[in-house]
Amino acid sequence: MEHQILTIKPESKIIIGTVPGDLRVRGGEQAELSAKTDGIELAVTDKDGIVEISCDGDLILSLPQQAGIQVEKVEGDLSVRGLLGSVSVNETENDAALSHVGPVDLKGVGGNLVLRYASGAVRVTGVGGDASLRHIYGDLALSAVGADLYLRDVRGSVLATAGEDIVAYIEPLAEASYTLSAGKDIVMRVPANLDLQVNATAGAHNGVKVALSGLLEEAFSGVYSATFGSGSAKASLTAGGSVLLTNRVDEWEARADFDVDDGSFVWEKFASMGVDVGTRMADMGVKMGEMGADIANRVAERMANVNIRSERVRERAEAAARRAELKAQAALRRAEQKLRQSERQMESQMRHTEHHARHWNVSFESQAAPSAPPRPRVSDEERLAILRMLADKKITAEQAERLLSALEGG
Repeated sequence: MEHQILTIKPESKIIIGTVPGDLRVRGGEQAELSAKTDGIELAVTDKDGIVEISCDGDLILSLPQQAGIQVEKVEGDLSVRGLLGSVSVNETENDAALSHVGPVDLKGVGGNLVLRYASGAVRVTGVGGDASLRHIYGDLALSAVGADLYLRDVRGSVLATAGEDIVAYIEPLAEASYTLSAGKDIVMRVPANLDLQVNATAGAHNGVKVALSGLLEEAFSGVYSATFGSGSAKASLTAGGSVLLTNRVDEWEARADFDVDDGSFVWEKFASMGVDVGTRMADMGVKMGEMGADIANRVAERMANVNIRSERVRERAEAAARRAELKAQAALRRAEQKLRQSERQMESQMRHTEHHARHWNVSFESQAAPSAPPRPRVSDEERLAILRMLADKKITAEQAERLLSALEGG
């Protein structure tokens, strides 16, 4: 990127050759010229108030607001703001956006045209797309608009042609003339106290409609003439489609919704955006730092809580294991007690049987022993405890069978 700064006279004339990219011009209170390009070549020379500039890329200029510019060609977009000297551009291949400028002379705008606040006469020859002009404090000559044309608050005479629709809000001035020609429709809004001589012609199979306060007229033949007030101002309206002359807001708003947006001065938004983004990033850095500390604290708290919960889980698991072991040991003791009780009962029964056998002189071998009393069945809890001891290898399979058999009374 090349950048040059040069002190110049406030009313200097800036002559620019062909700009291979976009041209951005801004006027200000400074008494110097600042030129920047994203290319590698930038030449700036000053010869007694005539400054010549050439470059090989986009060009951004900051000038004293009284300076004027003359440009041969812009191969990209054109943006001019705050330049009260004259603006003359022979050709702009893309869009052109101008605001708060002096007299304007544009030839061959390839895209759309947006113009806001011109303090002198405006002449535009050829617009490829739409055109929107407001607050023109001088005469307006606008020819060959390729698409739609929107006009409002022109403080001078108007001569304009458009390939499609024309929507104009005109407050007629004494002795001024308004000549509008559209390939399609014309909608012209006027104030309630109208002082205007009107001659309107609509296209074939179309009509002229006049919708004013207290007056509603239609000319189905497509030709209409009338004088309102003294008729010092004159309007000539020619449309390939229909013509509407009205002071009714609803009639106007229904047709005036295609205006081009003001937001074409994106280059200036980018300039302020840099500061805004820097500020927001700095704020974001502080917030991220605060957020980082807050997150760190919360993470530490959560980790402490996790550790506490983990310790509690471990303690509960150990307690459950101890309870299970105690239950198993208790079950084993009960099984051993039942085994010893069963053995004592068997011995007592055997002694009782032998006593009766001797008393009755009955051979012990020839008599069947009376059946033993039913033994209580082992509980599910005891059986589960034996199986757990077997699974934990605290007892062998043979010992488990003996315990179960003993508990079952076998």
